[in-house]
Amino acid sequence: MRQTKWVWGQIKGFQRKYIIYLMLSMIPQVMMLINPMITQRIVDEVLYQIADFQGNMDPLIRHLIMLIILMIVFTGIRTLIRYISIVGIEDCGQLFLVSVKDKIYGKLQRQDRAFYKCHKTGDLMTRVTGDVEMGKHGLVHLLRGFLECAVLYGASAIYMFTKDVVLTFSLMVFTPLIFIVTYRFAVTAHPYYVALREKLSVLNSNAQENIEGNRIVKAFTREKYEKEKFKNKNWEFRNANLKASLVWLRYYPAIEGFSQALPVVVLILGGYFLMTGRISGGTFLAFNSLCWTLAAPMRTLGMLINDTQRFFASMDKVIDLYEAEPSIKNKEDGSQLKVDRLKGAIEFQDVSVQLEHSDILEHVNLKINPGETVTIMGATGSGKTTIINCISRFIDVTGGRVLLDGIDVRDYDLDTLRRNIGVANQDVFLFSDTVDQNIAFGNTNLHRHEIERSAKLAKADFIWNMGQGFETIVGERGTGLSGGQKQRLALARALAVKPPILILDDTTSAVDMETETSIQENLEHLDAQCTKLIIAQRFFTARKSDKIIILEKGKIVECGTHKELLKAKGYYADIYMLQKGLFTMDEIDLELEKGGEQDG
Repeated sequence: MRQTKWVWGQIKGFQRKYIIYLMLSMIPQVMMLINPMITQRIVDEVLYQIADFQGNMDPLIRHLIMLIILMIVFTGIRTLIRYISIVGIEDCGQLFLVSVKDKIYGKLQRQDRAFYKCHKTGDLMTRVTGDVEMGKHGLVHLLRGFLECAVLYGASAIYMFTKDVVLTFSLMVFTPLIFIVTYRFAVTAHPYYVALREKLSVLNSNAQENIEGNRIVKAFTREKYEKEKFKNKNWEFRNANLKASLVWLRYYPAIEGFSQALPVVVLILGGYFLMTGRISGGTFLAFNSLCWTLAAPMRTLGMLINDTQRFFASMDKVIDLYEAEPSIKNKEDGSQLKVDRLKGAIEFQDVSVQLEHSDILEHVNLKINPGETVTIMGATGSGKTTIINCISRFIDVTGGRVLLDGIDVRDYDLDTLRRNIGVANQDVFLFSDTVDQNIAFGNTNLHRHEIERSAKLAKADFIWNMGQGFETIVGERGTGLSGGQKQRLALARALAVKPPILILDDTTSAVDMETETSIQENLEHLDAQCTKLIIAQRFFTARKSDKIIILEKGKIVECGTHKELLKAKGYYADIYMLQKGLFTMDEIDLELEKGGEQDG
């Protein structure tokens, strides 16, 4: 099957080791027959011979002691082999877990916007944890369980056939009935376990979203509502689990009934054969002892098929995730370009972007020289974030080209491309780690003085006043820091890698004017040449830029310097008037006469 074939492929590096331990685990199943065989000899060769040795019991006692010692020795050997095989198979299972989790995590790292839009975080976490664990369960327990059942049943049947064919056949007649019942159970149970897996995913997604949005929940006093919603999801999972369990219980009585019929057959038919002298007392006792080796695999088989349905449902989810390919990736022929450092020249040539059947950018043409500072402004939904995402290939253009240093961004190696671009977003994500590790995230080999330098450039002076300075642990997503502090840490993180292209997506929206002015001055005097693209909503941020781009409905409607756009009296002039508290365009003319391009 697809699922088992995939799991087998994931242990390619240690398949031989796994097979050896798996075969080793079969030996104790065969050795399970030794104790009943020795018991048979004790009855036939010792107990039944007592009457003949009334004068001298020493030979019988020595024989009995030898048989008991053999029983103890074989029990010890069987226990040791089972221990070694279980440890070895478990080790293979853990190797499987490590390997698959590493591969899937790598897959998740390479996925793009479209993938994460279709998959909830809680569902992905369920796949990476619970579903992968079920794969290990299949490898360690299910396959071994099926083989152990088959070996134990087969070895018992062979031994019994050597003792009495009729009695053995009378016991084995129940086997086809057990297989029919278990097969029907497997067919019936599969959709229930698929539904159960989906309910678990929904439950985990709900919990993850609620924990992440805990502040919002508290802000709107929706704790009771969210608790009730989680309770409903929890009960849905409980009901799905109960339905799946009831399917097993529906078939369990038949499986158990057929299994319990075996001792009855031994007592009735075996007892008759004993009384007629067809079999010896030891053979009767051996059959009575071994009938569980036929019954136990039957009962176990039902439980194994029960778990197998869970295994198939989980593996389908893991395989889908493993086989998911990002739409944005390197060229398949391996011809992508790798460079150490870009110069920073950016050009948009007739660029169009369509997402979800909507035109986000339409025929954008723009040229930015190395070292220039360009500010992009426009109303919400005008395409500002999309235009910068095209540079880093977080989004691929659907028409035209984006060039870096005269080369299409799609021709660059993705790692090379993104390593040359520093990004600081408005919606800052900080990791639950120390301040210095957050700043050095792009290059963990940075020295402390380089980290401190980046913090100073970003005006993150508050770090030195924190309890443990740069060793202070930042809460998850920056809990405990203000919006402005988080933005400055994000800016320091982007500056720390000294990129030739720096993208700031409304990064200073939460800081005061004085701090923003200092940051802008620092950005003008970076050590290395850096092309800066800034998304802003305030003219104060844009006023000193080499170019100001105004986007409207995915098109560039204005392009020029602060002074040029004020003279054009378009969108930028309107923003200027609104933020300066002016009422007429004539007032802008007066501002220009006084040198308004430096106004702030």
